[in-house]
Amino acid sequence: MDKYEVMRWISKFCESIAAIACLLILPRWRKTYWKWLSVYVLFVAVSEWIGYYLRLHPLSFLLNPDYYSFIVHPGIFFFIFFIIKKNDSGRNNRLFQGVAFIYILSCIVDYLFLRKQSFWFMSFSYMVAIVLLITLLLRFYYEYFFSDKILSYKNNISFWMCTSWFIYYCGTFPFFALRNTLAKNYKSVFDVYWFIQMITSCLMYVSIIFIYKWAKQK
Repeated sequence: MDKYEVMRWISKFCESIAAIACLLILPRWRKTYWKWLSVYVLFVAVSEWIGYYLRLHPLSFLLNPDYYSFIVHPGIFFFIFFIIKKNDSGRNNRLFQGVAFIYILSCIVDYLFLRKQSFWFMSFSYMVAIVLLITLLLRFYYEYFFSDKILSYKNNISFWMCTSWFIYYCGTFPFFALRNTLAKNYKSVFDVYWFIQMITSCLMYVSIIFIYKWAKQK
């Protein structure tokens, strides 16, 4: 087992532990929309295990990209969009409908025009999703910091979950945006950034356990 395989197993272990822990903590959040966080983490963990075994299939180079790009990633991003929408005091439905439409359109563009590219990774739709997500998170922070909600940030689950997502997706944005280029032309840089991305992913899912356990919903 090489170092890449070890890192993949560590990542799946962190996601699985986070899923189990969130399910155990779920009763305290069952009367709020944060009950779906357990489903979200479980979805990520199960999806990663399915993706891992799909890699063993002879047609993995065809199955895995479609599986992640049209099932796993949309599931993850639409959940985060849903949580941010729930925290939007203005309940701006048109904004979030527009975000969903743009993301779906980017997936269609990826599927129709970009999926046959070499060193294929759905960089376009994934990057569009991250840009939309960061924009929504910045809007969330603007609203949050200019309200009395900031007084309870220490134990507010919305603040800490959004911060966890913001750090991860901002930090890994360059890697996923340039993933195909790095893999083809700068293998050493790709390897270093790949490990950084995997480590930050592990830290994010471990942090979800602590946030879910000790935060409070106002």
